[in-house]
Amino acid sequence: LEVWFHGIIWAVSLVCAVYPIPLGLYNPAWNICWIEAVPMGCLPSGQYGEDATCTKADNAWKHAIFFTIFPVWISLFLSFAFLFMIFLTVRQNEAKMSKYAGSVVVMVSNDGDLYDSTSSHGNRVNRKRSLRVANQALFYLFVFTVCFTPDTINCVMYYMFNIWYFSFDFFTYTLLPLQGFCNFLVFCRNRQMKTRAGSVARRVFFCKAAPPSRKVSSGDRTSLDRNSNSGGGG
Repeated sequence: LEVWFHGIIWAVSLVCAVYPIPLGLYNPAWNICWIEAVPMGCLPSGQYGEDATCTKADNAWKHAIFFTIFPVWISLFLSFAFLFMIFLTVRQNEAKMSKYAGSVVVMVSNDGDLYDSTSSHGNRVNRKRSLRVANQALFYLFVFTVCFTPDTINCVMYYMFNIWYFSFDFFTYTLLPLQGFCNFLVFCRNRQMKTRAGSVARRVFFCKAAPPSRKVSSGDRTSLDRNSNSGGGG
């Protein structure tokens, strides 16, 4: 399945990158090359009719709106949909497993607690883990949404209403590259920092570290084995 996802992503990216070339849509836009009419800031015929002033790539703004908005928000929508489907599948599997009482299996939670995986407490721990994973994925999607929403607003303002503010444009294209750094912060939320610099960085950026795991001693194992032999037959 992962191979298919990579193939679809690369195929869509290549099509979107190559499509504007034969149409002559790539032109100078300030200090970058982007989908832009010539001369920059000209009046397109689709909006101004006979008063249009574009000499090349007329109505390029329609293509710019399409390639700026639709791929981003379609991928975001699909990410939310897939996350919801995965979460429902995991919860359904947990509900099915809770109906069966098998042999006693002693496990250690992330908090260092010992629990029977077939008991109600074990089920609660499993649900906590599922929610923790779901919350982590939601944080990644939240970062994605926050970083790309200003860019969408900026593009709609510029291409559809011919409104442009340097300060907002600067903010937009400063925020976009920060998505990687914000993803790093999300990644650090439930990680135990092993270095002093990592611990300081976690405290500075309010990242939450997972509690250290507790090893099961030989005495705990003996008592657990004794309890499982006395009352845990399945």
